[in-house]
Amino acid sequence: MRFLKTLAFAGFVLALASCDQKGGSGEATTPSGFKYTLHTNGDGQKPNVGDYVLFHIRQMKGDEVMFDSRKSGDDQIVQISEGKKDNPIEDVLAILTEGDSATVEVVIDTVPDLPPDLQGVKSLTFHIKINEVKTEDEFKAYQDEKMAEMQAEAEKYKGREEEIAAMVKETVNKYNNGELKDQLQDTQFGLKYIIHEEGTGPMPTPGQLVKVAYYGVLKDGTMFDNSFKRGEPLKFPVGEGRVIPGWDYGIPLFKEGTKATLFIPSDLGYGKDGSPPNIPGDSELIFYIELVQVI
Repeated sequence: MRFLKTLAFAGFVLALASCDQKGGSGEATTPSGFKYTLHTNGDGQKPNVGDYVLFHIRQMKGDEVMFDSRKSGDDQIVQISEGKKDNPIEDVLAILTEGDSATVEVVIDTVPDLPPDLQGVKSLTFHIKINEVKTEDEFKAYQDEKMAEMQAEAEKYKGREEEIAAMVKETVNKYNNGELKDQLQDTQFGLKYIIHEEGTGPMPTPGQLVKVAYYGVLKDGTMFDNSFKRGEPLKFPVGEGRVIPGWDYGIPLFKEGTKATLFIPSDLGYGKDGSPPNIPGDSELIFYIELVQVI
């Protein structure tokens, strides 16, 4: 979960508050003077001052998606304040209801000192959809419930670390002794893998968010990182370069629920430079992974 104020683009949106807002046919205007277009009418609760709004937002530069909260898998959250709003996003959220979606276009070509990726751009477009509205008491209960779920999940994974470490050690020994040749499956990328337990869920497609639990070791069995110790799977979009190439190529091979081991050559890992201090250059990497969820 994230509050709007923590988003990378939020400070920039605030900086645009004094700029002229581009209008158009079919648009409405918020009490603070920002133009927006309503796309769907929900029949849920309308937020009051002090309420929390859980929503999704997509920031566009022309046809380019600069940010999409759905890829994080989390709702964005903002508390509705009293009085005139300096932020067009909060201002629009304050007048929508649950289930509503709207578009806000913010003109930026009069803003000084734009970052390089926004030079020459006339406007940014924000697509918003409200998922839920919660009172302060409801939001506190929601936070407590989410925290309890996170703690329970963390304990579950931490409790498995010793078991996973022993299994990985056995797999590495068999691999180094040539005992896995009949089980290894090759790919066109040079990546090899074995499936310990095949899942029954969907396979991820490019750009889709996944949650992966993992235990990574060098070829000599030295552990360099694992999510079981932290008690939380890694969440990332597949095929977008957020992880090493061996993962971007390997994870889409599996169904949700699959438990497997990836044998990743150096050029699909951290290459000749490695990742100091734990991963030397030209290191083959071995990852036990569990594809926990395809979101």
